[in-house]
Amino acid sequence: MSEWNGKCHRCGSPAAGHIMSMYNLDLICFPCKDAEKKRPDYHQAEAKDLREYADTLRSKGMPVQADTVEEAAELMDYIERVEETQ
Repeated sequence: MSEWNGKCHRCGSPAAGHIMSMYNLDLICFPCKDAEKKRPDYHQAEAKDLREYADTLRSKGMPVQADTVEEAAELMDYIERVEETQ
């Protein structure tokens, strides 16, 4: 992973803060994150990330927490299905 250098890895703009992209290891500014959230596959990527985290929790002996995270992933899937019908 690249280190934060004060500039968005996606658009190159200077930024005081950053967040990691849902799609790769880029550290991006909040306007780029807002644009990323508008992608049609964003909820699917978010659900995939949550399921991977749930698997990690289970492997560390935290099944209750993993189930909670898995429920959040299912909610992301539901949101995507609802948005597809609109």
